[in-house]
Amino acid sequence: MQVVLSLHVGGLERVLVDLVNHSSDEFRFIVYCLENTGPLAGEIAPNRGKVVSPGKRPGVDWRMFWKIAALPRRENIAVIHTHNSTAHI
Repeated sequence: MQVVLSLHVGGLERVLVDLVNHSSDEFRFIVYCLENTGPLAGEIAPNRGKVVSPGKRPGVDWRMFWKIAALPRRENIAVIHTHNSTAHI
């Protein structure tokens, strides 16, 4: 699972899209965009993974802790990779 604030145009977001699209075929990803998906979401190849967004509210949104904790169990996710400070928290 890749966790990022959004997939709006930027360097970090481009790296994430390239990582997902060019990883080994044995991997399938969930790209979890905390706030919203953004325009680069459409560049994720459908056979590489899916992009989802829980719609994080501005500031500290306490609901996110529970949503993020439930997803790996539900989707059988082995690794969570975060990409910016909000996602790290």
